This record gives sequence, structure tokens and C-alpha cells, in this order.
Amino acid sequence: MDIHLTQIHHRARQYNCFTLLDLILHKFKTMIRIKMRQRMQLSLKMRNEIRNLQRDMRMPKINMIMIVTMIKNKEETLMTRMRNMMMMMRRKKETKTKIMTENKQ
Repeated sequence: MDIHLTQIHHRARQYNCFTLLDLILHKFKTMIRIKMRQRMQLSLKMRNEIRNLQRDMRMPKINMIMIVTMIKNKEETLMTRMRNMMMMMRRKKETKTKIMTENKQ
């Protein structure tokens, strides 16, 4: 079941804060679009985040600033995780290359 950003958008409009959400959704969309190799993985993660947000937004007690903060935090942790993963991959590759060159000698 795919959850669309517009559904959140609609939910937020009821809270009179669609302009703020517009900005966030735009950020989400561009982030999902930008990512290269892990793009599929990332968009799936994002979809889950969005699904969670939707669930939270059904509770009127939660306010927009909290949601924005949540998105920001999740976005940052996701980006950090991505960066770490890329670094790890690079290190692995370097070690592999190093080992191979040592073996040749």
C-alpha cells in the first residue's frame, strides 16, 4: 500500500498549516529524487517515515512544530546513516584493493 504525500498534505490543511508542510514535502520529494544508488531503499524508508507521520497527525494533540522537528530529525539521521554507509563501502573497497596489490607483490 503506497501512501502519497498529498494525503499528508490534505491532513495538514485541516490544521491550517499547509504552507509549512509544502516546504517539508518539497524537501522530501527532492531528497527522494536526488539519492543515487540507494534511491529505492531510501524512498521506501521515507515512505515509512511518512506513514508514521500520518498516523501521528490523526492525533490532534500533536502540533505542526513537533511534526516538522520529527521530520528534520529523521531526515538528518537518515542522511547520516547514508553517509556512514557510503564511507563504509569506500573503506571496504580500499582495503580490498590494498590486499589485492599486496598479494600481487
